[in-house]
Amino acid sequence: MSDRSDRPRATAAQRLMAVVVLTVIVVSAGCSSVGFARSSSTGVADSTVSSLSSLSVAEPLGVLDAAKEPNNSTAANGSAESHHVNPSKAKENGQLSELDRWYLSHLSSQLGSSTVKINRGQYRKAHSVVGSKYDDMLGRYVDVAERTDSKRDDRIARQLNETGTQQRTYVTAVRRYHRLHGRYQTAKENGKERKARKLARRLNHLQKKISNTNDRLTHSYGNVSNSTGKQFKKEVRSVHRETNNVTKQQMDVRKNEFTKTRLTVRSVQKRTSYRNPLRVTGVLRSVNGTTLANRTVRLRLTPNHTVTTKTRSDGTFSISGRPRAVHLGTQPFDLRYVPADDSVYLGDNRTVESTVNPTRAKVVLHRSDDTASFQRHVTASGSVRAAGGTVTSVPVVLFADGKRIGSTTTGSDGIFHFRSKLPANVSAGKRTLRVQLPYHGQALRRAKATTAIRVRQTPTSLSLTGNVTQGRNVTVHGRLTTKDGRTVPNRSVAVLANGTPIGTVETDANGTYRSQLRVPPSVVHNQSNGTVVLATNFGGGGTNLAASRTRTRMTLQLPGTDSVFDREWLPLVLGGALAGLLLIGGVYVRRRGDSTESNGEGTVSPEAAIAADTTGDSIASDSDSDDPSDELAERANAALTAGDLNRAAELAYAAVRSHLETTTAVEPRLTHWEFYRACRAANIDEDERRGLETVTNAFERVSFTGTTVSSTLVSDAVRSAEKIGHGSDSDG
Repeated sequence: MSDRSDRPRATAAQRLMAVVVLTVIVVSAGCSSVGFARSSSTGVADSTVSSLSSLSVAEPLGVLDAAKEPNNSTAANGSAESHHVNPSKAKENGQLSELDRWYLSHLSSQLGSSTVKINRGQYRKAHSVVGSKYDDMLGRYVDVAERTDSKRDDRIARQLNETGTQQRTYVTAVRRYHRLHGRYQTAKENGKERKARKLARRLNHLQKKISNTNDRLTHSYGNVSNSTGKQFKKEVRSVHRETNNVTKQQMDVRKNEFTKTRLTVRSVQKRTSYRNPLRVTGVLRSVNGTTLANRTVRLRLTPNHTVTTKTRSDGTFSISGRPRAVHLGTQPFDLRYVPADDSVYLGDNRTVESTVNPTRAKVVLHRSDDTASFQRHVTASGSVRAAGGTVTSVPVVLFADGKRIGSTTTGSDGIFHFRSKLPANVSAGKRTLRVQLPYHGQALRRAKATTAIRVRQTPTSLSLTGNVTQGRNVTVHGRLTTKDGRTVPNRSVAVLANGTPIGTVETDANGTYRSQLRVPPSVVHNQSNGTVVLATNFGGGGTNLAASRTRTRMTLQLPGTDSVFDREWLPLVLGGALAGLLLIGGVYVRRRGDSTESNGEGTVSPEAAIAADTTGDSIASDSDSDDPSDELAERANAALTAGDLNRAAELAYAAVRSHLETTTAVEPRLTHWEFYRACRAANIDEDERRGLETVTNAFERVSFTGTTVSSTLVSDAVRSAEKIGHGSDSDG
């Protein structure tokens, strides 16, 4: 009997506190709608987002194990307590510097761990240590660095990224070398000499790559050491030790498989040009003096232009090539003997020099279109000529009114062909079509040919649908196309209300535009019914597209004149009401608590009181409405469709958290990652756990990092929110 008599007294206090808390939420939502023009609705949905946004904490980005997180201290009772700070204040209290050091220490440890595993021959693990986990932690370090004014952190982040990349490249090359060396030994043991030589030649290339990467990695370690003061001598010694082992092993392979050669240059043309080709003569022999006939010799003029020849029966050769893209002045050229993969000979190379002089080129237009219009193909053909003949394999570029619209390369006959679409940014009217050889200061001089072309203006069509979302907030969407239905992407469309510009939107790849805007009070303050004419206008300036305009009429949701939420004094009134309610509620609960204590009964916290009374008749009668997570998920999807990624991420997180707070016993007053870990510990459904992790990541990005959030991440978050909301419907 005493237990039953106790409950009504506790419930009364709980009910009053519940009313106070709910009032706080509603008042907070009202204040938010005054302070932020982006607020689009009131009630439970906005209050949920508002309450979540108040959890302004700076945790290490992502889910870190509590034992590994920075800034952990021990509370008075000996338990680990995670300290969270507002990112806006982090620069003032030094928290970012502490995070900076923590991440830097762990990234350095991962690099060291990778080198240890290299020396142990654990190449897969060595690569994994500086793989995705390293990149994830580096990303978090970059987020921290971006919140500081110092450029030092940004420089260190770049150096750590470069070092991680070089370490992965090095580990991959060493691992491939040892695997390939095993195959080489197997081929030798089985008497497959030709296969062994092919593998030995591949081992040669890998060994050179390892040696070069070793040098770059050592340099990267030095840069990080100079910037941070951290020493990487042990890591550098480990890398050098592995490189030396590979080098010695490959020396034995070369000694067993190959014979060295010597490429001797007899003559080099001192001056060269496209008109006067470069000519080199020489002889190829083995180190024991044997001349090598019918062997490939290659002369590289540029990375994209190489000529080859074969040695004669006496090992001599003569090779020539016309420089085209080579820069003027004295230039080095690479002459190389390139043995076949199964050859018993090693390659050899020499560097020769010659002074490059210019030759005048000429671009000839054979035919081209006389007219053009938006997204229609412009065709042109011609040839490039020099020194009395056509020039093969050189680039040519097509311009319309100075705008680059296409590029191609001359064929084996020196002929080029263009078929390029005309973009919107070429203005209508009489314009110039130009074909150009884009060289500058090179063996072939820049050349061009021009002709006139008339660009026709293309009519456009603009559609508009407008919806009032709340008060003076409106959503506009539509599409910009040509009259015959072709999409017009990446164009600006102005939005006007009663002739007053209220915003600009951009069409996407499909010509579609969508945005949420707010009509200023000055546009409707004299209209009691709130009717406005909403219009969108495409000006077409600077393009070959004609202007277009459309409009629609809509009625804003106004109570006679301006919304009460536009009044400047509303925050003061709401703040006073909030303070009064909190004071009354606090006094009442305290009195009930004193009364309870006088009877020897335990006190009940406000949070526990509200949780205990959620099944009571009083609260149940006030919460018969649908699950707010459904509404939040729908609004998140609407924000995503409108391109408001930040708002979509916030609403998606609010939807999932609202759902989980009502379906689990997890303490609601936790930070976002604390809430995630608590739900994970509560063994929630795996799909819900993954959804919570996705929306938490998106919420953190938009709320705390200050970086641009990706549309893919937000789309995943919104889908997760919709999925969890749908699941709640089906379960009910």
